[in-house]
Amino acid sequence: MKKIYMIHGYFASVHDHWFPWLHDKMSIVHGINIEILPILRVKV
Repeated sequence: MKKIYMIHGYFASVHDHWFPWLHDKMSIVHGINIEILPILRVKV
């Protein structure tokens, strides 16, 4: 099975923009496992 790892931009989250749509489209329609990885933000 194919797997895609996607990393969002710094000011976005895994639930923003088109990420949920792409996740559903790839997994349901095309049968590709897609994982949207969160970026850990470090406070300095």
